[in-house]
Amino acid sequence: KVCAYKGNKVGAQTDGVEVSTFLPAVTIKGVTPAGCVKSSAYSSYYDVTFEVEWEKLGMDEAGYAVYYSSSETYFSSADKIYAGKDVTSARVTVKEIYNNNTYYFKVAAYDSNNKEAACSEIKSMKFQLATAPKNLFGEMESDTSIKLSWDAVEAADCYNVYYSENKLLAT
Repeated sequence: KVCAYKGNKVGAQTDGVEVSTFLPAVTIKGVTPAGCVKSSAYSSYYDVTFEVEWEKLGMDEAGYAVYYSSSETYFSSADKIYAGKDVTSARVTVKEIYNNNTYYFKVAAYDSNNKEAACSEIKSMKFQLATAPKNLFGEMESDTSIKLSWDAVEAADCYNVYYSENKLLAT
């Protein structure tokens, strides 16, 4: 509890808050994108899944709470998921975010009384779509083979190649 004083006069007093004192803060190892889908065919948002990894405390924790937010300073208790005691990562799906938006994550251990320890430091991850490859070039190698090449895209970890005999249908 906290009580305010002015001179020797007692002022208002806050309600008490319980904090687990035996669990240290969790260390987040990393946040990585784990997939995204367009929220709907007509929207410009995406539902993005992030993988959050942390170091297990190995103490008397009952589990972990993973918080996520579009604000570095405000984390709602509604925007968290729970992970069990022996878990060291969780997938968090954030609904309807725009390309180039940053999301923030933090993790706290909690004890058997659901008291949370201090939160980890905040980690951020910017959701950024890969751009289209440039300098696409194709040449016939044989009657049944085409060789394609293009400039690598830094944010891409794989490529899908589409083909059709009709150039309007190769989507």
